[in-house]
Amino acid sequence: MATKVSLYNDKWIEQITYQKSLEEYGESNTKLINNLKNILKCAIKNELTEKQKNILQLYYYDEYNMEQIAQKYSVNKSTICRHIHNAMKKIERSMKYVKLLQNY
Repeated sequence: MATKVSLYNDKWIEQITYQKSLEEYGESNTKLINNLKNILKCAIKNELTEKQKNILQLYYYDEYNMEQIAQKYSVNKSTICRHIHNAMKKIERSMKYVKLLQNY
């Protein structure tokens, strides 16, 4: 069983947020990025399972590859890939509401 990791370390939050910001809005904007960080933290806290949170932490912050995470959890690499994919889909769905609110 994997050890519990810190969920809100800004390093991996920044990686996801910055990439999303550039995709959506072009050049970075400090206020926008800070807002997206806060929304992302809420999405992670409320939408993801503990296992998804831990796997994303290992993948984005601790920079484990999928094979290493799979070994840690004693599962196939494809299982870890699915967890990451499903977690990111949940986050994307949550972030979609931000875009809708900006249109009002």
